[in-house]
Amino acid sequence: MVEIFMLEDFDTGEQKMAFITRDEVLVKYLRALTLLKTRKALEARKVLTEIAHEAPVLSYFLAETYFQEHDFSNATTIYEEFLNKNEGSAYIKDSHLKIGISAFYQNNISKFQLQLKNTLERGQERPEIDKNAVKLMRSIEAQDSVGLLIRYAIDGGFF
Repeated sequence: MVEIFMLEDFDTGEQKMAFITRDEVLVKYLRALTLLKTRKALEARKVLTEIAHEAPVLSYFLAETYFQEHDFSNATTIYEEFLNKNEGSAYIKDSHLKIGISAFYQNNISKFQLQLKNTLERGQERPEIDKNAVKLMRSIEAQDSVGLLIRYAIDGGFF
């Protein structure tokens, strides 16, 4: 069902996934991931909203759609729900970083600083996303704040 070209050929990947109509959580999860990878965060959000209660990691991806749209209040709420429910180790550092970035854009500097600290101290650096979160956190002061907004908006298709 999942073919390698989906990672490189966004249009073909999305076209193939659009024809899958089975009502299974795994199928919906794969569809949502495909939509996220093809910069269609709003469409992914619809799918993820239906299934987010099935597993904590789905809440993480749902939070991503709000973060990419710069809806930092909803993103923070959902990232925090993910952190409270999650029993695994993946996406912990990235969630803390994005809660921190959200706090920065909401002018909550103390929460921003706390979440940067949490990015280092909580979770593990096993998955690539968490390794990248630590790397970005360590260079956060050198980042262009407008450039970060644009980057995440483009990732979600909000351009």
